[in-house]
Parts: sequence; C-alpha cells; structure tokens
Amino acid sequence: MSGDDIAELERASSRRPGDSWEPLEAVPDALVVVTRAGTIEFSNKPFELATGYSASAIRGRPLSELLPERLLKRLGPDVVDAIRSRAELAAPSPLRVALVRVGEAKVEVEFAMTVGRSSDGGATLVLRSAHSALHDLEERKVEALPESDAHQLAFENAPLGMFHYDARGVLTTCNDAFVSILGSSRKAIIGLDIATLPNEQLVEKLKKALSGERARYDGEYVSVTAGRRSIVRVDFAPVRGEDGSVQGGVGIVEDVTERRKLQARLAQSDRLASVGTLAAGVAHEINNPLAYVLSNLEFARKRFAECAVDLPDLEARGRISESLEHARDGAERVQTIVRDLKTFSRGGDESRENVFLERAIEAALTMAHPLIRGRARILRDYQPTRAVWADEGRLAQVFLNLIINAAQGIGDGSPSSNEIRVRVFEAPDGRVCGEVSDTGEGIDAEHLPRVFEPFFTTRSSGVGTGLGLSVCHGLVTAFGGEITVESQRGRGTTFRVLLPRSSEPAPRESGTERRKRLSRPRRRRVLVVDDETLLARSIELQLQDEHDVELVINGHDAVEKLRGDVRYDLVLCDMMLPDISGMDVFDQARALANGSHERFVFMTGGSFSPRVFKFLRDNEVPCLEKPFTAEQLREVIDPR
Repeated sequence: MSGDDIAELERASSRRPGDSWEPLEAVPDALVVVTRAGTIEFSNKPFELATGYSASAIRGRPLSELLPERLLKRLGPDVVDAIRSRAELAAPSPLRVALVRVGEAKVEVEFAMTVGRSSDGGATLVLRSAHSALHDLEERKVEALPESDAHQLAFENAPLGMFHYDARGVLTTCNDAFVSILGSSRKAIIGLDIATLPNEQLVEKLKKALSGERARYDGEYVSVTAGRRSIVRVDFAPVRGEDGSVQGGVGIVEDVTERRKLQARLAQSDRLASVGTLAAGVAHEINNPLAYVLSNLEFARKRFAECAVDLPDLEARGRISESLEHARDGAERVQTIVRDLKTFSRGGDESRENVFLERAIEAALTMAHPLIRGRARILRDYQPTRAVWADEGRLAQVFLNLIINAAQGIGDGSPSSNEIRVRVFEAPDGRVCGEVSDTGEGIDAEHLPRVFEPFFTTRSSGVGTGLGLSVCHGLVTAFGGEITVESQRGRGTTFRVLLPRSSEPAPRESGTERRKRLSRPRRRRVLVVDDETLLARSIELQLQDEHDVELVINGHDAVEKLRGDVRYDLVLCDMMLPDISGMDVFDQARALANGSHERFVFMTGGSFSPRVFKFLRDNEVPCLEKPFTAEQLREVIDPR
C-alpha cells in the first residue's frame, strides 16, 4: 500500500464517525477493517458485542494482539500477508480465523474474511462475524454514503451483497457481490424502486424497515433486471438522520440457493434411506412366513401326488391339485415382489458384483408395474451380453427412475397405443448398453442440456422432485459409465445407460461345489437353527424322509449341540437369532476346532447390513435366501 493510501486511512480514522465509518454500523454482523500495516482501523458495535473490545479501545492496535498464540506461530511475523494468502487459497469459501475475547482467553470467536485490494495492489482485510448479531444491534445514525477509499473497500469487498436505499425505497448504491447475486449490472440496478417490485413479501419487509424496524425476507427472488431465479436471505436495517427520522436503509443479501438445494438433497437422501431400511425390514418379516408357506405347499403337493391314486373322484382330485398349484403360484409371485424389494433396500451397502443388466431392469419393471399398467405396454429386447461390475440394487434404482420418468411422460390412458421399450445390447465400442425409450410427450430441445441437473424438472408441481435423473447420472458415473438422452417434443424420449463390461474373473468355489467336496453318505444328519418354529418344522417335514433332522431355536443351544459328540453333516443356521447372531454361532463353532464351521449354510430373510456382506465375503459361507424351494434346500444338502 502506498504512503498516500496509508495517509488516507489515517485521515479516515481521525474523522468523526458520521463522516466516514458510521454507515458500516448498520451492518448486522460484526466487522473490523485492518490496514495493510496490520493495525485495526475500524470496528463496529456488533464486533464489540462479539469480542468485548470497544472501537476506541481497539483502534490502532495490532491485529496480532487479538489472535491466539498457536495461530500466530503458524502465521509468522507478517500476519496480514499470511491471512491474505490463506484467504486467496480458500476462495471462494470463507477462511476461518479466531479472535480471543476480552477477559476470556480460552473463548474464541470465528470470523469469515474477505480481502479488499486497492488499485496499486495494496490491501485491507475485512473480517465479518460468521454468526449474525442483527438482534443485538442498536439503531445507528448515518448521513452519507461511503466516500473514503478505505470505507469503499470495506463496502465493495464485503462477503455478502450490500445495498443502500433512500427514504422512498429507491436503490442508490450497491457492491459487486450484490450485482453478482442478481446476475445483472450496476447500471441496471441503481435507481431501481424496490417498493414497486412484484414480490409482495419482499416489499412488505422493505416498508417495515422504512417505518423504522428491522426486517428479514427469506425466500425466492426473481431478478427483474436479469430474470435470474434464486433463493435469498435479505436483512433490512433502517438508517436514521440526526433528527431521528428514517433517511433510508442498508440491505444485506445472501444467496442461499445452493444451501437450500443441499438441504433438500440431504432430506431426500434421508427419506430414501428410511424407505430402504423399511423395505429391508418388511422383506425380512414377509420372507420368514413365506418360506414356510412355500415349504408346506411343496410338502402338501408331494404328499397329495402320492395319495391321489387312492382318490376315486377324478374331478375332486383335479380341483385339489389345481388349488395347490394356484396357491404355490401366488406364493411365488409374492416371493418375486419381495426379492425385488430387497434389491432396492441394499442400495446403501455398495456391494459390487457381476450384474446382468436385464436382471436389474426386470426388478425395476416389477416395482414400477402399478404405475405402468394404465399407461403403456412393456416391450423387451434382451440380447446376450457380458456382465457389468456394479451394485445390483443401485442399478435397479437407476432403471426404476428411468422407467418411472417414461411412464410420467406418457400419462394415464390408452396403454394399447403407447409403449415403453427396454433393451439390453452390446454397443459398438464394447460397452454394455441398457436402453429405456417411450412414446411419451418428449422433452424440448432447450431443456435437454439440463435434464441431469438436480431439481430441474419439466413436470407440473407435485410430480417428482427433480432429483431422479440427477441420481441416475451420479450412480452411472460412479460405475465408470455414461448416461445419455435423446428426445423430440411429441415423439418420445430415449435414455441409454452405457457401462463397461466386467473384467472380474469367475467367482471362486461356490457353496454348492464346496458341498460336493464335503459330501457324506446320502442320509445326512442336519442341524436346523431358527427361532421361527413353523419354518424350522416345515424344513423338517421336507427332509425327514431322507435325512435325520434336529431343531434348535437359539444360538447358544446350537453351539452346545456342536460342542457335543454328535457330528452334523450340515448346519442350516438363520442369520438373525434372538440371543446371538448366526455369525456369532459360526465364530464359536470355528473356535471349537472340530470342523463344524465348514459345514454351515446360512439362511436369511435378506436384511443384509454391511457387516453381514463383509462376513459372507470374507468367510465364503454359502447363503440360502428365504423363501427357498424344496429343490433349493435339497441342493445344498445333497448337491448333484
């Protein structure tokens, strides 16, 4: 900073407050101006409230006297240069420093900082409290707009938008941050009559400030000079003349659009996580009774087939057989729905594996069926492809969002004349492509570049959140893929998901192969560990003709059985038990050192936590998902 600049600062600080600094007293946050030489030039009333230092006591003192010793050691001898350099590195985010309060050496106050530059490269520092002190401010008097260079630097480089308006509500001056928030120009803004703006709530807050009260507007604002739409927080503070009358006011503006979007995304993420947790719990609770329903139906069908030859009434025999078939078909339909529900509940576990796209798409179609059936026909075209390396639940979420988007683009009615086509094929570059196209209303060309932006939507209010396609883009990109869109208004839309083929080698020895290695004489001794007694009993009914089956209903009893003299050829153990988990039973069996842990097969309702996934992967323990069929059960006991 030149000698003239320093002299001007000295002259500014020697003036009466009303001549140069008093407009900054209307700023609702604590503020201090520090010269290039490192001394404090100005501080306002909120700064005194925040730190305990009055303006007269602190003016002319080095800033270093207010900084904690440990911070001074890091900054070095030239405190101002060091802070300025750190602020430039931190831009556009605010740099946080700490000031020690009077008489409370251990209490620090956080500040956000901006750096103001003069024309010759000199600088002042403007430190603004990160915590608003608007409610603590006393009303200040002001007569003129900022005039001195130092004052103008503080005004222009404030971290928030600032503007001044006269007693009529006409905007008379503003800083660069305010211009940037509106996306306009200073020339277009100066002279704007705020009281005539179409935003009635904002105008009401201005009128309140012109009547002598402070006011805050928090909401959407559409710039009348540039058309930019944003969410803002505007604080109005009145400015009074020497006679106490309101001469105008100062406004502080903060663009909180991105903050609100982030809050909305976090809230949406929380809701999705809650739905996922609920889905996992519901799936688990349904799977246990469904498992023994299917098992008992299979047992009943088998026994009826054996006894039906003795039933003379052929018509009655046919009706009973048909009713059992219908019951099994209904239970298997529930099984399919629950399986797809489990797929979506696993999205947060991020467990990647070889996934075929058609399986993820079919899960999505099942979930979206109630929305689709009154709108369009589904056409499938699945060509042979390699697997991709991804999380099946997350891929299903991608295609569910795309299919829902297609259904919403078609609308209700005339399902016979509309279609949603899903395709899986290998793209010319070798990637695997999953495609969702529809015959809906399409997307306007000017909107296509924005379809993957968060919260952007062309739907009417209440239809979707504007997050679905953004989530798709994020998930596909995370898998190393690409998502594209083609659309014409009135001719439908096509989304393509392109993913690299999996380079993972074939999986290691499967549970079935391991059962083959460990096979015993055909009649085996099986220990079933499950607290669902009906399910355990149905397993016993299925196996009792071919194997010796013992049942226990908790983990501790199972460990005692395994500790005894009886050797079990297979241990069917539920993952969730009332006393200890199936994983704990496995670990205790391994500690027995009798090889019993090598003969475990877990049963689960599908409520997998990250710990369970890791356990199954690390120990290579086969898992039988409920509900399972009699054939699946026999396969793990006596693999062919």
